[in-house]
Amino acid sequence: MDERNQENKSFVLKMSKYFEDSGINPQNFNCKYINECRFEKEKQYAHGMQCHIGYQYGNEYENRPIPKLVIISLDCGNGGAKIIEERIKDVRKSCVERADVHMDGKVVHMDGKTVKIPGTNDCARLILGMEDCPMIADYYAMTNACKCCHMDNANHMRNTFYKKCSEYKLGEINILNPEIILAQSVSSMMYYGLEDKLLKIDGVSESIKKYLFIYQNEGHKSYLIKSFHPSCRGRHTRRMIEYYSRIFPHIVEYIKTHPIGI
Repeated sequence: MDERNQENKSFVLKMSKYFEDSGINPQNFNCKYINECRFEKEKQYAHGMQCHIGYQYGNEYENRPIPKLVIISLDCGNGGAKIIEERIKDVRKSCVERADVHMDGKVVHMDGKTVKIPGTNDCARLILGMEDCPMIADYYAMTNACKCCHMDNANHMRNTFYKKCSEYKLGEINILNPEIILAQSVSSMMYYGLEDKLLKIDGVSESIKKYLFIYQNEGHKSYLIKSFHPSCRGRHTRRMIEYYSRIFPHIVEYIKTHPIGI
């Protein structure tokens, strides 16, 4: 039985064509910026990382409409999939492996407190109001702000790569047409190409106004949530704890009570 809905198949076809036409298909990589990005000769890179599009992206869940959620990370790290279908299988497999874990993120200890940081799947469950859905990966799409990454480590690429790739990020958003975008980084590298398309929201509380925006581009409008990647560490740890324990729940509640396009 094919678990995909027709809308998923349509999105996959459109995205595959976009990757091919843009020269960022991993199997036929011919990015127009390949000679402008400085690749270090002694390192190995993966090129043209694919996006994930959930089998039920844009579909209903238990007879209620679900907003289309796109999650954007900085880059894959340690390589990625050659085709979209392969990427979808990888994300679904990860979701299945963590299905019995209440919080698929991590536990952080700081200042005598223990805080649970929700992982990507649990963030999606909270945003979409689907806390009881084990296969939440079927209901969101996910991509990367940079289409190249290191093969042998999870270190981020340099700023130049994110600047060049920003047009591809915008192209993917245009195709996926989300109501909500979850950007998993507060780094400026994530927002190249987005800066002039983010509008402040009048009337929101001070605690969330620097993390929640309206993304508007070519007639498309959606929420954009600035967030910390669940694996964030080092100097951002304290801010991440404050964000997920105090700010993120308010953002989720605001979005649920002020839906866009649903």
